[in-house]
Amino acid sequence: MIVIRSFVGGAHSDVSTWEIASALDNKVEGKVVQGIQINLIIKNDIKKKKLISKENNQNSFHFVATTEKNAQQYVKDILLEKEIVGLTKSLTDREIDILRELYLAKNTKKAASNLHISPRTFANHRFNITKKTGMPAAEAANFLFDCSNAELFAAMLGGLGE
Repeated sequence: MIVIRSFVGGAHSDVSTWEIASALDNKVEGKVVQGIQINLIIKNDIKKKKLISKENNQNSFHFVATTEKNAQQYVKDILLEKEIVGLTKSLTDREIDILRELYLAKNTKKAASNLHISPRTFANHRFNITKKTGMPAAEAANFLFDCSNAELFAAMLGGLGE
């Protein structure tokens, strides 16, 4: 799963999820990356791009501080570096809502109640999310919505004085 998150004005503003549709080469050396998280810190007064990337287990995390105008190019650059040339939408907007509520509530019954759906419907969504992402829904929720590292990166940028 590929997650692209945007932060504007220091606040989390958008999240989208994608799957790999095609690659440059089917042969991958070393570990296969299970998840790629790209965090775009949008600052229109930034002079040049700042990028931090790290690998953790089988996941890849990227933090990019850039202007809104250049953000999509940096996403493309990161994906090309990973030899990913095609993406397809992964989760529906409703599934992202389910994950957001799961992350916030940490409890299926409470999360279902907050979304005004039955616990059974919520459980069905969780099952579909697990099937699509290949990871438990609670883990996917953390991967999508735990913004602590991105917020730390944004705070560091503010302290650097550009």
